[in-house]
Amino acid sequence: MAETFSKEIPVLFSTTSQEHTPFTFLQESGQNLLGSADYLKAFEPHQLQALAYLALKAHDYGFGISLVFFGFVCLILGYLLFRSGYFPRTLGILMTIAGLSYLTNSFTLILAPTYSTMIFPILVLPFIGESSLCLWLIVKGVNVPKWKEKADCGA
Repeated sequence: MAETFSKEIPVLFSTTSQEHTPFTFLQESGQNLLGSADYLKAFEPHQLQALAYLALKAHDYGFGISLVFFGFVCLILGYLLFRSGYFPRTLGILMTIAGLSYLTNSFTLILAPTYSTMIFPILVLPFIGESSLCLWLIVKGVNVPKWKEKADCGA
C-alpha cells in the first residue's frame, strides 16, 4: 500500500500543479485586453486601473493555489529523498521544509491575506532546499553503488 502511495501520489500532485497553466493564460490574456484598443475608450482611467489590478490579483491567487500542489510535491519528494538512501538525508529534510514553506505561504495568502507580506520571506527556505538538490544532482549525482546494490536485491 505504501509503495503504491509513493508511486502514484507524486504523479497526481505534479500533474495537478501544472494545471494552473490554462488559468494563468486566461489571466494574462485578460491583462492583454487592457492595451490601447479603441473599445477601451468606453472606460474611465480609474476603471481600467481597477481591471488591471483585478487581473494581477487573480494571477496572484491562482499562482498561490498552484503552489499548494507544488508544496505537496516537495513534501513527497523530500520524504522519498529521505527514505531512498541514494541522497543525503539532509536533502530530504530541506525539500520537506521547502514544501512546508510553500504550503504556509499559500495558505496564508488564501486564508489570511493581510499577513501574506509578513510571511513572504519564508520563501527563502525553498530556495535553499531546491538549490541544494540541484547542486547535489549536478556535482555529485546519485549514489551509484547503493543504486546497483538495491537494483540487484530487487532482481
